[in-house]
Amino acid sequence: MKRELEEEAKALEREKVKREQEARLEAERKILIEELQKAKLQKAAALSAINQAPQPQTVLQLQLELQQQLQRQQQPQQQQQQSLVSFGYPAAITEKEAINWLKHGF
Repeated sequence: MKRELEEEAKALEREKVKREQEARLEAERKILIEELQKAKLQKAAALSAINQAPQPQTVLQLQLELQQQLQRQQQPQQQQQQSLVSFGYPAAITEKEAINWLKHGF
């Protein structure tokens, strides 16, 4: 009788572990499916963005596009440099420049 109860308890424990493992695997499967769907959507969005972007047809168009990109990147740098200038004098100068200014006047 005691042995039968122990075997039944072991069987119940194995079933419990099996159910927990199946639930864990199902949860992992759902997560993987969601990640796969997200990846597919991102890939589709990237492809549509590439297809929608105008494609340069000549070397001149490519050069013009690159030049415009460089200009856009340099604009914030120029604005930062202009903000360092105050009253016609640079706000950030080297030590050597400061010494020369003091020796020779402004």
